[in-house]
Amino acid sequence: MSRPTILIRAKEIKWAFRWTSDVERKLRSEVARLCVLYEDLRIEDIGAVLEELPALDAAGRDWRRFYFVRRTLATLSEIRGAMNVLEQNSLFRKEKARFPDDQRALWDEAYAFFEGPGRDFLKAWRNDFGGHFKSAAAAFAIADIHETDVGACEISSQPKSAGNARLPFVWDLVAVALMKDKPADQSDLQFFDESFTRLREAHRHGYLAIQVVIAQFVWPRFSGR
Repeated sequence: MSRPTILIRAKEIKWAFRWTSDVERKLRSEVARLCVLYEDLRIEDIGAVLEELPALDAAGRDWRRFYFVRRTLATLSEIRGAMNVLEQNSLFRKEKARFPDDQRALWDEAYAFFEGPGRDFLKAWRNDFGGHFKSAAAAFAIADIHETDVGACEISSQPKSAGNARLPFVWDLVAVALMKDKPADQSDLQFFDESFTRLREAHRHGYLAIQVVIAQFVWPRFSGR
């Protein structure tokens, strides 16, 4: 299999995001925001799928993986917010009308997802444990966890050292909290399958929408004047 061709352009960042009006300043700000979120999403994906990251696996591989999944929920929620701001921007709407048909379709499909089926899903999971673990999620976890579930707690012999405690049992708390909004007529497996299918869908839409923005508003700015 041949390696993909990598094209690189370099330009003064200030120039690449220059604006000539307030409406363009707001557009360029959201474009810059999406660029940062794109790289966040890539890092979170890597952290969620790698088999081993020894420096981060002290509390267990599953805990590290799901930490990055939780961070992804926060990032996807911010992506949704930035897309919404762009859709309200008159200059963006004018430029979008000039997008190639396939790119405009990708953007519109992603926006429809984030404002439709993805909205409530991201809101529920983001609010409870995406990025932070809220009180309601913790209360549900300790009330609902099975009486026979066993977890581990480790303490280092150097009590004043940084990170002297290891808490592998936290994975169990988050796993239980995930079920907080599960419909009564769904099994745990059905709920997990449906939720992670929706999360993968959100990933796909998020990546593709930002790639459209990069193609239309970033890449061209990194060549010429």
